[in-house]
Amino acid sequence: MVILVGNPSANRKLVTFLLDEARQIAAVLKIGLSAGGGACVLREADVLGKLEQYSWAPKILSVHSEKWAAAQEYVHGSMPDREFRPGYMELLCNLPRSGGCKTLSAVAAEMFGRLSPLKDELDKMVPGLLDRALDRLDFDHSVPTMLVHGDFSPWNIRRNPKVGDVLVDWERADFAGLPAYDLLHFQFNDDLLFGEKAGGYSAIRSRPICAEYFRRMDLDAELLPRVAIAYLLDQLASDCQPEHAAYLLRQLAVILD
Repeated sequence: MVILVGNPSANRKLVTFLLDEARQIAAVLKIGLSAGGGACVLREADVLGKLEQYSWAPKILSVHSEKWAAAQEYVHGSMPDREFRPGYMELLCNLPRSGGCKTLSAVAAEMFGRLSPLKDELDKMVPGLLDRALDRLDFDHSVPTMLVHGDFSPWNIRRNPKVGDVLVDWERADFAGLPAYDLLHFQFNDDLLFGEKAGGYSAIRSRPICAEYFRRMDLDAELLPRVAIAYLLDQLASDCQPEHAAYLLRQLAVILD
């Protein structure tokens, strides 16, 4: 067995790669090492169970709720480079729709509730920016919801020679998420992790892939800044580590100004 122990966070887990008789990786067993880690493991197992019909998600093999553990098939394949490839657009546009809608004003109210405990800290970093962002998002417009992976990044994609691109690590998935979330995550994450050389929101807005995505999803391209604000606020609420928060606030300022 090959075992990886996650970083010492509230969602820490043990990832065990199980080998077959030929010493090839056959399955992955994840075990929560904390209550948060266990919740993530079981959440991913639930998501994978609902995605069993799709070739772009691993198959769940077994779930052991009392042990905070679940096993899934191991996806063989190469990890792609950082470039956003045409096949990713196909994958994102074909993720299943929920059949429901969300108003952006409802999203604003949700973000207000999640970020209220952090407001004083955020206002010290950039006074008034959070209020301005929430005001801009308070827009009574319904957006169709869909499945969102939640961490759509090159390291969570496997290029399998038989079935094509497969997405792994589904613990942050949302079956009623906002469209463009995964596209924005891919772009912003690349910019954040590699020295802000990609250009952040200004570059994202000018890229043809954004216009193509909104066209193919039958969405008004004018929604891009508001959906980007919703994404950045969600990231702030999920992870307010100082360096990450500073980046997110800088990108919010670019949109608002």
